[in-house]
Amino acid sequence: DTTSTRWVTASGHELKEIGKASIEVRIKNYKVKHTFTVIQELSTNLILGTDFLTVHGANIDYTRQKLIINEQETDLITSQKQVYASLRAKNDIFLEPYEEHIEWIRVPKGFDDAILLNSEHKKHSFFVKNGVYKPLNSRIPLLIQNKFNKKYIIKKGCLLVNIEQVDNVKIFEENKCNVNNNLDLDGLNYGKLDD
Repeated sequence: DTTSTRWVTASGHELKEIGKASIEVRIKNYKVKHTFTVIQELSTNLILGTDFLTVHGANIDYTRQKLIINEQETDLITSQKQVYASLRAKNDIFLEPYEEHIEWIRVPKGFDDAILLNSEHKKHSFFVKNGVYKPLNSRIPLLIQNKFNKKYIIKKGCLLVNIEQVDNVKIFEENKCNVNNNLDLDGLNYGKLDD
C-alpha cells in the first residue's frame, strides 16, 4: 500500500512512492534480506533507511566512516572521497537579542547535497541550526540564532558552519523531516540572491 506513508525529503519536498523491492544486501560476509521502498526520481545513490538500520541492528560509525552489521564492517563511503568545506560570513550580520536570521551562503562548486554540521560557537553568541539542504543556485539558507539577551555582530569572514557533502549514504525517516520544519523557504525570493 503506497498511500499509507508520506515521504518527505529533509528539505521538505514530497516524494512519490512507486513500490517496494525485496533485496538481499551483502555486507562483507553477512547477508540480510530487506524490503526497500522505491521512490520516483530519487537519486541513484545508496539509500539506507532507519528501518533497515534498526531491524538489522546496523550501526553507522561516523568517526571511523564505517557501516557495522553483525560485527562485519564496511566503508561508509566507498566510491567517492568525502568533501568538506567551511562557510564564512560574506558581510557583517547584525543580530538582535534572541533573533533568528536566514543568511544565504554560497557553497563551493561540486556540492550537490550538503549536510550542515553542528556549529554552536562556545565563545560566541550565535548558533547555526543543523540540517540537510540541497543547494539552490549554489547557495543554502543558514538559520542563524542569537541565543542571548544582547545584540551581536557576526563579523565578515567569521566561520559560520562546516559542511560535508553527502553522496552515497542518505538517511530518510518515514513521516519525519529532521531539518528546520519551521523554515519557510517558499516565501523567500530566490531570484534576488546577492552574489
